[in-house]
Amino acid sequence: MVCFLNPSRPANERITVWCEPQDAGFRLLRREPDGTLRTERHTDRTAVYAATVRWQAALARAGWQPVETTRTPLARRRAMRAGQFHR
Repeated sequence: MVCFLNPSRPANERITVWCEPQDAGFRLLRREPDGTLRTERHTDRTAVYAATVRWQAALARAGWQPVETTRTPLARRRAMRAGQFHR
């Protein structure tokens, strides 16, 4: 699960994105600040990854930034701050 905040909006407004496995593939979910839930179904990992990248790019263009959580390992947080993708 990844949360996004927008610096130009109130701190309690956030967008949450997560993925759930299903029998026929995966379901990608996105909860908007007003509570609206958007979903997309994908049959394989490649498709769900492409959709995740598309959503993240759209959110970044709109000014939303991913939030670091305390559950994220320190090495991964450093990589995020440096703009590198951790694998």
